[in-house]
Amino acid sequence: CFAGALTPEVHHLFQGSRDATACLRVVQSRTRLMTIGMRFAGWIMMFVGLYALFTPFLTLIEVIPYLGPILSSVEGWLIWILCLFFTVLLSSAVIVAAYLLYHPLLALLYAVVAGGIVGAVVALVGLMQ
Repeated sequence: CFAGALTPEVHHLFQGSRDATACLRVVQSRTRLMTIGMRFAGWIMMFVGLYALFTPFLTLIEVIPYLGPILSSVEGWLIWILCLFFTVLLSSAVIVAAYLLYHPLLALLYAVVAGGIVGAVVALVGLMQ
């Protein structure tokens, strides 16, 4: 599907003379950069999608007399923060699920880090109340 956009690893050309391990390191670093770029694009798309999903609630709140405009401005930031939180949560869950098959220990590490972040945010919210 994206074969035209992503170059296959077998067809890399290098200038000069290099040994196989140096060539494979270059290919691996390019692949790692592509992975990071795709993850970042996925996070951005998920955030924009969640924000687009919850933005209509701002219009519903503006209908409330007297309090509507005030709550609408505060809720705009609240929706932004909640979308960011759920983007991190859902994207981390997708990454952990993808890593479970090929890198189970790394998936466990990601799950612990993501769980720690979620736990810290929940604890902060609990302390604020």
